[in-house]
Formats: sequence, C-alpha cells, structure tokens
Amino acid sequence: MLKLVYVPCVSRTEAENISKVLLQMRLTAHVHILDNIRTLSIQENEVVEEIHAFIMFKTHEVMLEKVVQHIRLLHTLYSPTILSVPVDKENPSYLEWLQETSGVQFQ
Repeated sequence: MLKLVYVPCVSRTEAENISKVLLQMRLTAHVHILDNIRTLSIQENEVVEEIHAFIMFKTHEVMLEKVVQHIRLLHTLYSPTILSVPVDKENPSYLEWLQETSGVQFQ
C-alpha cells in the first residue's frame, strides 16, 4: 500500500538534506518541501511560535521502516514527528512512474 509521509524539520536545510538522502536511497521518488511554516506549540507551559520546514512524500509501506530509520538518523530532534497515512487513491500514471523510479511494485 502507498503511504503519504509527513515530517516537520527545524530548517529548510534539514528538510533538503533528509529529502536528498531518501531520494538517493530510492525510498521515494518525489519530495515536497514546504518552507517558512509558522508553528505554535506548548513548551514548558508557554505558547511558543517557531518557523519550520516540512517534507511530504509518498512511499510504499514495505519501505516505511527504512524511511523512519534514515529520518531518525538525519533529523536533529531526538524524537521527530514522522506521520504516515494510507493513500486510498492515486493517479494510475503517477503510480506507474513511482513504481518504475523506485523499483517497488504497488499492487
């Protein structure tokens, strides 16, 4: 099954570095980097505002464990957020391209 993976990063540079490794390892074939994302969170009972970058990409569930391992090694946070969501439907021609590029069959 195809998965959509979402990972917040502390900077654009970190997002780019992680993305390049995942692409070189053929764990994905296409990464979206969203930069200058305003993030609000609670830290030590205070609302903190930060600017982050995010990466989003698709991968096959059989590669997900390797994806998580590489992100954990490359990410600056000790316990980074790595969310994966099942993709119910995708453009068949995109799936074909993704299969050819990654070498993994999605059926």
